[in-house]
Amino acid sequence: MTLKKVFPGNAFNVIGNEDMKLTKIAFSAGAPGSSVHFSILEDNNVDVLIAGEVSQWETYEYARDAVSQGRKKAVIFLGHVTSEEPGMEYCAEWLKGFLKDIPVRFVKSGPSYWTY
Repeated sequence: MTLKKVFPGNAFNVIGNEDMKLTKIAFSAGAPGSSVHFSILEDNNVDVLIAGEVSQWETYEYARDAVSQGRKKAVIFLGHVTSEEPGMEYCAEWLKGFLKDIPVRFVKSGPSYWTY
């Protein structure tokens, strides 16, 4: 399975060597803040961070610096909504289990932006 199959309408921004063999991947949904991303990237057991929303002037540059230092690191940026949408779909199903008298349904957002 690939990210493109999971998120077919999404464009991804990537920092890192495109030929790098990925072995250990971390996922950070939503917008937890750059300090969380830094902690993940500092972990020697993590090669790739798949992130939701990031601060371009912090996380992007941190990842670029790591790559320029020759460290085996990469970041794939999904976007905030894209990274949280599967969890919201699960949440809607979970809520249906105990909100019997209230209609609950998941409304798909899809990608927040388009690229050209």
